[in-house]
Amino acid sequence: MRSSELGNATMQLIDTVEGAEAAAQLVSAGQLAAPRARKRLEREPWDADELATRTLLLARLSPAQAEAARRDSTLMLQVIRGGWHYAPHRAETICSNYAKVLEWRAGIGADTILANPPPPTIGRHTEWRRRWHLDVYGEDREGRPILGHQLGRIDPATFLEVFNLDMVLLQYCRDLEFVSWRKRRLTEQLGTTVYKQVVILDMAGLGMGHVGSKFRGPVAEVVVLLQQMYPEGTHRIFIINCPFAFRAVWSAVKG
Repeated sequence: MRSSELGNATMQLIDTVEGAEAAAQLVSAGQLAAPRARKRLEREPWDADELATRTLLLARLSPAQAEAARRDSTLMLQVIRGGWHYAPHRAETICSNYAKVLEWRAGIGADTILANPPPPTIGRHTEWRRRWHLDVYGEDREGRPILGHQLGRIDPATFLEVFNLDMVLLQYCRDLEFVSWRKRRLTEQLGTTVYKQVVILDMAGLGMGHVGSKFRGPVAEVVVLLQQMYPEGTHRIFIINCPFAFRAVWSAVKG
């Protein structure tokens, strides 16, 4: 049985009254309070701890939200595994984070942004693609998409004059939803869960304008927010063509 089929079969058992009671017992016994010993790997099936947390999440959703989560639990799994290190109230923190993700997605229209992109983004998407330089370059040996981001080619002097932060958020969300769509298709084709990507950051052309507060600060706010809304999405990052400016910044912030 494929791992995705095994996971679906197990989840059908946990989505019952008995499963909800078992989850409540685990939480009341404090078994979900401590952080996990390690981060769970992408293709490992749901374990009892994760299934119990899933049951808690489903119980707090509206019927429509719960049905959508049962059809595709990948986002829920990412949020659960993204909270592997939380302590002492891991289950409650994960539930809170998942609620924030759903609220944000509803507010920005993430579920429909590919089929029905917001009107302000349609006429400017070509310009966005020309300036942001984020592309998909195939898959790695295990089926994960490979994203290439040419950060050094972004013009820090004009980028935020052309795109305000609201537009950056919408366009970047649209890009990430396309990547999520592609990972869902790969999951179907490979018969195993794919929810991570490999990222190659090309720093060629990076200068002090990129690391100055006028550009780096506002853009970093958007990037950090999207990391929270798309947790556990990156398998590995490769940084290439690093100029001196990046090395100087990295030596200061790598800790």
